[in-house]
Amino acid sequence: MTLLLDYTLDFETEKIVDGSPTPPKPVGMALKRGSDPGIYYAFGHPTGNNTNWGYVAIALEKLVKNGNTLIFHNAHFDVGVMDYWFKVKPGDTRIRDTMLEAFLVNPNSDALGLKPL
Repeated sequence: MTLLLDYTLDFETEKIVDGSPTPPKPVGMALKRGSDPGIYYAFGHPTGNNTNWGYVAIALEKLVKNGNTLIFHNAHFDVGVMDYWFKVKPGDTRIRDTMLEAFLVNPNSDALGLKPL
């Protein structure tokens, strides 16, 4: 029997350019499994990196293939980064978007960003 868990992911990227047809290039990724402490994978910063692009790509492929739920805040953005830059498509992976969930809880809220919530 396989134990399925929820994984929360958040990409840190270079500056977002309005109107750009491509998502900004990622420089890091925060990953949290279930209630375990989170880990930050830095791979595109000028200094202080603790991993590399290839390791993150392999980790993302495994997360998608193993059937666990992926949780994002603004999934459209992060899944776009994952797909464009790492060529990892979510396929049949279950995706949760906490930004949409926040809207459903309070559709009259002035802010749906992660920090205000």
